[in-house]
Amino acid sequence: MLKGYGQTEFSYAEKRRILWYDLLLYLTMKTEGFYRGYGTPESTAEVQKNIDDIYSELVVLLQ
Repeated sequence: MLKGYGQTEFSYAEKRRILWYDLLLYLTMKTEGFYRGYGTPESTAEVQKNIDDIYSELVVLLQ
């Protein structure tokens, strides 16, 4: 995927920004699903798992 952009890996700043954007996306998905009443227990659990995984990656990256 990165070859098309002439890169072989993301920089530290790019990795950090991608994780923050992903975290924002999944937090929005969790909030909207609850607020609008269309989140199923399965989808909510999957979104929460993604939130937990991204948060863990951020904690490791920011150390």
